[in-house]
Amino acid sequence: MVESALAEAAPETGEPDLARARRMVSDDLVVMTAEDGEWRTAALALCQPTFFSAGHAIGKALDGLHVPVPDGAPRLAGAIAHVFNSLAADAVFERFNWTVQFGGDRYTPDGGPLRAQAAALGPEAAADQLHLRVERQTIRRLPETGGVLFTIRIALDPLVPVLRNPETGAALAAGWRGAADNARRYKCWDALEAAMEHLLKRENL
Repeated sequence: MVESALAEAAPETGEPDLARARRMVSDDLVVMTAEDGEWRTAALALCQPTFFSAGHAIGKALDGLHVPVPDGAPRLAGAIAHVFNSLAADAVFERFNWTVQFGGDRYTPDGGPLRAQAAALGPEAAADQLHLRVERQTIRRLPETGGVLFTIRIALDPLVPVLRNPETGAALAAGWRGAADNARRYKCWDALEAAMEHLLKRENL
């Protein structure tokens, strides 16, 4: 499927097909399969994981994967399972989410070291190293097995130019300040609060 989408052949590396496909794209590739009525992570190849690892995800059902997410289990996990169950063979669903990250590292299985670096610098110095991290997620049915391919691609941009665009700056400031407390805790925004507020005030937002 990846070869068809890119109109090129995967490298002959002797690896499993999932690993060969991962070498062609910058997306994380996660294969979900239905086992005993539950969707579980059967296989994955990660390129730029956002605050999770293969060891954390492999073998887990949707409920287990979404426990840390606000209203993640069972409500969100149940909704995702419904989408997986009803996904048409030729449909591709797409969604986006975002967070604020210190520094420009794309490979971030653990966000703790980045938050520690921000705290060590202090709000003023850390403010100029804040980045907007956006995940583009897609799901698609795997026609031969009935499984689902879940993909995650990262876009990471310095925050200052984003804030200086009047439309995106105002929207991001509103999204940051208006986020629910449970969402802020999930995203660990308390560690970046002082730096972010310093930056927003400096940019008159």
